Amino acid sequence: FKNTKSDLGENPKVTDERCKEEWDALPQSEKDSYGYEYETMKFLERLVQQADRKIWKNKRRCVEDDEETLRNQAENVMELEESFDPLLEQLERLGSQGEVDRALSMLSTVNVNKENRISLLKIPEHQKKIDSLPSKWKSNK
Repeated sequence: FKNTKSDLGENPKVTDERCKEEWDALPQSEKDSYGYEYETMKFLERLVQQADRKIWKNKRRCVEDDEETLRNQAENVMELEESFDPLLEQLERLGSQGEVDRALSMLSTVNVNKENRISLLKIPEHQKKIDSLPSKWKSNK
């Protein structure tokens, strides 16, 4: 995979067209006795295992990052919800005292907090993708 993180560099093996033609002409039993195809198969299996391991680790890291984000969002929602009662009580008190301008200002703060809460409660697209992943990729925090 040239010019990628998986670039293995130049092939250290010698390649010669004449030798390849001779190899192709050999019967399979003689090819098997040399063991080159078996070595190649084992090398390719290791490459596939390494790539699979990298993919698994990266998917797991993404899931853990997203779970942390969701936990933070839940904490933010709880903080916003806890702030509603004191704001509403203060809003009622200001309204009953005739301080309409301050009450309207406070009402806009309450409305902003409600909008923030609603936006935090929406399930993002990436979370839907996370939910579809196998459970072994999800952390158990």
